[in-house]
Amino acid sequence: MLSRSHLQIEVRSLEPGVCQLILVGDLDFDTAGQLPVSAAQLLAAGVTRLDVDLSKLEFIDSSGLGALIRVRKDARRHEAGLRLVAMTPRVRRLLRVTCLDTVFDLGPDL
Repeated sequence: MLSRSHLQIEVRSLEPGVCQLILVGDLDFDTAGQLPVSAAQLLAAGVTRLDVDLSKLEFIDSSGLGALIRVRKDARRHEAGLRLVAMTPRVRRLLRVTCLDTVFDLGPDL
């Protein structure tokens, strides 16, 4: 079966040491591996804070949540901050139901 999942990760520099990762599409089993790789490259380059913008995320499953957790662990290992921002009500609800809203630093919603 062919995957129909797609994920684009747009990177924006907000200020020195701070980057925003904008996730566009699906963060699921087929695409979840892309996020930790992109984040790791930025952290290795010296980024001190990552803001992950979830406003354009169309779908997220447990693999996607796992990818966010891996990025959080990697950021902590690099002594960098990680913040989830611009969440849709659906994503905010998912984080609340899974209790991940108590694990992540959450920025403003849409």
